[in-house]
Amino acid sequence: MPAKAKQQMQIAASKNQSCIDCHKGIAHSLPKVKSDTFDINALKSGSTAYTTTISPLYNDQDFASIKEKILPYTQFTVLDKAHNATKIKLTGWQEAHKNLLYAKEGKRITDAVIRGLDDIQETGKTYYNHTTKKSWKELSIIAWIKSTPVTTNINQQWEKNKFEYESKCAQCHQKVQEHHFSSNDWPAQFKGMARQAKLTKDETQGILKYLQYHSSDQTNNVEN
Repeated sequence: MPAKAKQQMQIAASKNQSCIDCHKGIAHSLPKVKSDTFDINALKSGSTAYTTTISPLYNDQDFASIKEKILPYTQFTVLDKAHNATKIKLTGWQEAHKNLLYAKEGKRITDAVIRGLDDIQETGKTYYNHTTKKSWKELSIIAWIKSTPVTTNINQQWEKNKFEYESKCAQCHQKVQEHHFSSNDWPAQFKGMARQAKLTKDETQGILKYLQYHSSDQTNNVEN
């Protein structure tokens, strides 16, 4: 046994763990985790829900051209419906002049890429980060989106992402606890993990969002 493997086995043995605690899904496929998702077209106007995949955003209901995208686990409100098009509203924060919409002021929890969207309004709320010396402002964004899976049960999605994180990202090393890093530190730390675990773009963004919302400076529920 290589020295590195021997070291990891000794760590596992001290915690009364077996081989499959680290090497899940090697000989057999991992079980599918229940996910309470449905199509956005099932939502009524005025409903609030969360996206579950990366989806393009448009400036009009005809989807003339893709402008930008919304990321998984971003909260939105339905404003209008038109055939298979849904008009939604997002509210979040912009740091300086970045073309990104963040979920919270001072926290780089990315909800959407907003470059090219037409209907972007400032709410009047601002925030100044004395550490980075950057100004933040709250934005209200209206855009159109095609058929895409969504959920109203964000806690179930967190359980799904927790399972994916533990089964896919902790196969090669001891699990890094969610609260070990802050929400702003997790993106840089997770980048290497996602590449090593060969995660899809949706898995990468979803698990990262889960880690950020359960980090050292965040509560354990996105709805709080």
